[in-house]
Amino acid sequence: MLNFNANKNNQMILDHIQLAKTLSKRFQNLPYEDRFQEACLGLVKAYRSFEPKKNVSFGSYAKTVIMNQLKQYYKREKMRVLFIIQEKDNGDSNLKKYKQGLSDYSIQNYFELKQDLEKQFGNTKVEILIKIANGRTQEECSREFGVSQPTISRIIKQIRELLGEI
Repeated sequence: MLNFNANKNNQMILDHIQLAKTLSKRFQNLPYEDRFQEACLGLVKAYRSFEPKKNVSFGSYAKTVIMNQLKQYYKREKMRVLFIIQEKDNGDSNLKKYKQGLSDYSIQNYFELKQDLEKQFGNTKVEILIKIANGRTQEECSREFGVSQPTISRIIKQIRELLGEI
């Protein structure tokens, strides 16, 4: 939890801590403590970059910054899970060995992310990204999928740009 002295500079943050709590509840499939911490980080960022001369209330500005912080965290967490899982989902037997160290929400996020990416980019491009994430070189992937190495590079760049690059 944030531990601020209640001085004039920190009072604005303290006055809006409930906003951080409320917004952090929106991403239900991630641990609340982590979401709240990210929301508080967004609140501090909002405080540091807030410009009262721009005729916007701090609450409105803070809400935007906090939500952006939470969305970035959500993307990072989903990508972390994608990079941890080293094979396609071939049934429960493979998942059991990967569940060590991963919570149920992480496994669910992996499947959600994979489905979202497949809808947008197609199965082949997602398989390429998974193989690259698991240590395959672009050259190896180009031979395996029958495309050029620059094509593999463009696919990776396209997907990473969409996901906000980690």
